[in-house]
Amino acid sequence: MKSQLLKLVLCAMIFYNARTLSAQYHSSLDFDGTNDYCAAPNASQLVLSSQAVSMSFWVYPRNTAPAFPNFDGFAGFRNNINCDFYILQLSATDVEARYRGDNGIASDIVFTGLQLNTWQHFLFVYDGTAISLYHNGIFSGTANASGSFISTSDPLYMGMLPFQNTQFFTDGKIDDVALWSSALTAADAQCLYASNALDLNHPSLELYYSLNDGEPAGNNTSIFSALDFSANKLNSDITGFALTGSNSNFVDGVSQNFGLIVDTGCAGQAYIYNGISYAVPGVYAVSAANGNCDSMFVLSLSQNLIQIVVSQVGANLTCLTPNATYQWLDCNNGFAIIPNATSATYTATVNGSYAVSVTQNGCTDTSICKNVISIGLQSVDKNELIMSPNPAQEYITLSGTPVSGYSIAIFDYAGRLVYENRSSLSTIDISKFSKGMYTLKLVSAKSNIRKMFVKK
Repeated sequence: MKSQLLKLVLCAMIFYNARTLSAQYHSSLDFDGTNDYCAAPNASQLVLSSQAVSMSFWVYPRNTAPAFPNFDGFAGFRNNINCDFYILQLSATDVEARYRGDNGIASDIVFTGLQLNTWQHFLFVYDGTAISLYHNGIFSGTANASGSFISTSDPLYMGMLPFQNTQFFTDGKIDDVALWSSALTAADAQCLYASNALDLNHPSLELYYSLNDGEPAGNNTSIFSALDFSANKLNSDITGFALTGSNSNFVDGVSQNFGLIVDTGCAGQAYIYNGISYAVPGVYAVSAANGNCDSMFVLSLSQNLIQIVVSQVGANLTCLTPNATYQWLDCNNGFAIIPNATSATYTATVNGSYAVSVTQNGCTDTSICKNVISIGLQSVDKNELIMSPNPAQEYITLSGTPVSGYSIAIFDYAGRLVYENRSSLSTIDISKFSKGMYTLKLVSAKSNIRKMFVKK
């Protein structure tokens, strides 16, 4: 059978990467705004002297009226001297994204589109000359910045940021916090928001806390830290959390709608996506990468089954598959194409075996072979040759018309002479013939009789 695949119809951007970790489908951490927070000790050493830093996370803020000393510190570094890289909630609608490096100069972006009581995504980027903020994958602001970090002892905070003797605790939920020692791009921002599946092998990924360590409303008393899934394995200490039952700080995480790929494969051929073979139709989770981010998609795969029915009346063969194109083939000649035989009906001109190749909706399939043995046969009456048995295996016997004075010739399906005898015979040995259809021809000065038989 021959087939080909339809092109992919993609509902999102597609890129490829070998390893992924899908996120946003399990748990997150709920911070009470009073004393809950996480801190990864000495995390600033991972971006020491770096001229590029990026941080991303999901947040579900609840504080309707933040004000000093009740600002909500979402995540980041903060020592207020030479290592600031954080996002802080200033009001019900405003956040502050700040960078400050070794020159002590603070660079700020104030974003005014924060939404309460809903999940949203932030990506904060420093590229050596400027800072940029992305909200839900969309560019939201920029400011000039310079310098690098020189601290080796500042923790990366989640759910709290310190200010002198005050702590700005978050009232809300946080999920999937990541830190890179590189400047992520606008495409990364869109990809992270679309699916938030990170490339764990990327060399600039320094920290990644999925916060899927506990079971929502379950018994999580054996959990003492948030696991880091980057290569550095710098687990974050957790402080102030209730870890069991309805009071557990582990709650359901943000639920993202992954992109959808709907496609149709051809029957009899495996479907290939990103180097992976799918032999049967179904629904599969697949991934594709874009720089620092892997996009997660749902592949919904069906098969195009072509219904091929060939009807036969003598030498006339007909196939009526709707909305299809046709090519008739010679089965006895390696399924060779029959020139100009491209209509729904084909009339054979010589005895043989024939099939039709049907193309429908981008897929091609081939029918079973149909045998044509009626061409050249004459009706038999009492004055004509009778040949039996037919089909035959070891021999054939001739009777009816007297065979004296005739020459006997037998041809195979391709018209090649395989037997000839000019004497009068009533029995012919065909035991050494190959299986197939043959034409027996009796010729005399007065008549020419052709008969078909099958060697089985």
